[in-house]
Amino acid sequence: DGKGAEAEKKKKNHNCAGSLAHPQVTRPPLQRRQSTSTCNNNHNMADSDVVSQDQHMVLVDGKGASVHTLSADGSSLSSTALVQPQVERAVYSENGAVLALVSSTQVALFDGCTQAPLCVVPEAQVVATSLSPLGRYLVTWKRLPPKPRPQPSSSGAENRSSGNDGEQKEERAEKEEESTGEESSEGSQENGNLAVWECSSGRLMTRLLQKHYDVDVWPTVQWSADESVAARLCRNQVHFYAPDKVGCSVLHRLQCENVARFSFNNHCPTATSVRLVTFATEKKGKPAQLTLHSYPDTERVLASKNFYNAETASFEWNRTGDALLATTTSLVDKTGKSYYGSTGLYLLDAKGTAQRIDLETRAQGPVHDTCWAPNGRRFAVVYGYMPSTTTVFSRSGEAEADLCTAHRNQVLWAPSSHLLMVGGLGGGLKGEVDVWEPLKLRKLSTFIAQTGAPFAQWSPCGRRLITAVLSPRLNVDNGFRVWSFTGQLLQQRDDFERLYAVRFRPDPEVPRRPLSPRSLEAKAPVAGDPAAPPAKKQPYRHPNFRNRQAVGGRGVVGLTPIVEADSGPKRYLTAAQKRQEQARAAAAADPNAKPRRRRNNKGRSDDGGSDGSAASSDAPQAAQAPVQEKLTPEEVAKRVRALKKKLRQIDALEQRKREGAKLTDAQQIKLADKNNLIKTLKGLESQTSS
Repeated sequence: DGKGAEAEKKKKNHNCAGSLAHPQVTRPPLQRRQSTSTCNNNHNMADSDVVSQDQHMVLVDGKGASVHTLSADGSSLSSTALVQPQVERAVYSENGAVLALVSSTQVALFDGCTQAPLCVVPEAQVVATSLSPLGRYLVTWKRLPPKPRPQPSSSGAENRSSGNDGEQKEERAEKEEESTGEESSEGSQENGNLAVWECSSGRLMTRLLQKHYDVDVWPTVQWSADESVAARLCRNQVHFYAPDKVGCSVLHRLQCENVARFSFNNHCPTATSVRLVTFATEKKGKPAQLTLHSYPDTERVLASKNFYNAETASFEWNRTGDALLATTTSLVDKTGKSYYGSTGLYLLDAKGTAQRIDLETRAQGPVHDTCWAPNGRRFAVVYGYMPSTTTVFSRSGEAEADLCTAHRNQVLWAPSSHLLMVGGLGGGLKGEVDVWEPLKLRKLSTFIAQTGAPFAQWSPCGRRLITAVLSPRLNVDNGFRVWSFTGQLLQQRDDFERLYAVRFRPDPEVPRRPLSPRSLEAKAPVAGDPAAPPAKKQPYRHPNFRNRQAVGGRGVVGLTPIVEADSGPKRYLTAAQKRQEQARAAAAADPNAKPRRRRNNKGRSDDGGSDGSAASSDAPQAAQAPVQEKLTPEEVAKRVRALKKKLRQIDALEQRKREGAKLTDAQQIKLADKNNLIKTLKGLESQTSS
């Protein structure tokens, strides 16, 4: 019997390891919806709002971590047995295959679907953790132990060494600077505080040395979306390794001076190629730089943008992995308009586009939040001083629609890309949440989450939304609520002394269907409804100062009421739509004018007729000749100066090309445009001479 039990245990461990080696884990059978023939139209909730299976969510409080199951219709929330006591953090992998529970003594790994234990990583006092996209590798970082104080020496030795103290300090500083970010030697493996582990077995793969931890730069070791290559940020370099040999042998080095951060497109399951972006900070008068590279040909620059007033940068890739948003921040606003510094938003595309999204002309103020739609076709931005503006942009950076102007600071697309959450969560705001259908400029619901709730997350099905007040950001009123996208409160728990984390398990296999009209029939709960949250008792205020609000909804004596300056949603026309509108306007102005036919490369019109003089004689000559723009002498001089500056830049590029330097695709395009610039310059100079 003992041998049989041992064999069964080995078989179970082998199956757990195999499930990690291959991301396709075994899942329980889906709970199908009832047939439409058996459904009753008088149900309180529309059947189209019921998802096809239960969804898991992990919860970390003062007692430990537990996994809960939200029913398919959202009516019940059942909890399982306590998975791990004394847990501080919970981290899911990108595909939801692995769950890491971090405590003060170890990191326990579990199967994300079945919650079966996989292994235990014996690493204590872990400050930061990160899982690879497919859940095969784990990265941990902890603080280095304090250095022992030097023993006091005799006075004679101090006098003899006092003359060399300055040189010794400089040498030590240089050695420390050189060792920052570099691989640790074999002899220092035991002292490394950055560790890489194998999730299937808990085996330690390597230990490296990283003295400082920055939440904006973490993780410093990353894998591509398919985990075919790993990379690590080093001093003025990015090192590439085999996925299971991080820190052992460098396959390739990307030279990038003053590089402060990099990012793979590893959050993009549909990415067809491996790309990465690097951010280099300003130094000695040189501007900061964002550069988009491809792998393994990292020397080929897909897009690049230089700018000033940027100290840090955060990246957000779209789901296709061929475009990203970079939000830059500076601690000091040189214009003096803001005490909190300045921000900037840049769009980089694999096709070579690198542009700054001009938000200052729309609304003055910082960029609060950005979010790509999961289909990668558009993104949403919340920006400006309160009340802020929420705008949806196309993939090319053109504004599509302004949704609202209100006290909001977060945007979050649903996984189906049909719904957009715009919320005022945290930061002293009231917790108002709007759910929009941006393509139709329709607001589906508005509800108030917990006051001070900074956390929000969509469920994998895109029909549920969870909001929470978490510790240690706020140590009172900890709890979470689960909402339907129609504003109906489904679940509520506010009985936590401390709630550290709550989040849905990522599940790419959950179907994401578009909205059904019947799902919009469910209304938000009203006062007196049993499903409505209980009204919170308000403090007493003098009658003269009631119904007065400050920014964020806090009643303050002496403040006048703030009215939301919301002019309603507004749709913008793209460049193609503007050309169509101009053509319609021209046709309406002159009904007798014949529309101009588009001609192909063979000199014939689209209808097959010849493109001779007789075909074009029907149209007036004024319509055929291009309209010359009338410019003032000041405008002509300004354009001449700009063209001369471009020609000087082209001359410098030609000199670099003669010296053997390798030019980028954008620089080659600039060289090819030299003749056109010269012709334009001669035409402007002839206008000034005449």
